Amino acid sequence: MDMTKKKYLRGEGADLKALKDKKLQGQLAVKEDLYGKSAAAAAKAENVFSLDLAYAK
Repeated sequence: MDMTKKKYLRGEGADLKALKDKKLQGQLAVKEDLYGKSAAAAAKAENVFSLDLAYAK
C-alpha cells in the first residue's frame, strides 16, 4: 500500500465477518469501500499538488 494513501486511511477496517446483522454488514462494507476510494483520491491529489508546486518554481 502506498504510504501517502495509508496516511489518509481511518485505520483498520471493521471486522465485517463478526457482525450477525446482514444489513449493517452491507452498509459498513459500502462505507469502508468509500473510505478507501476517498483515501486514494486524497493521496493522488496530494501527489499532483506537490508536482504543481515543483514546476511553479
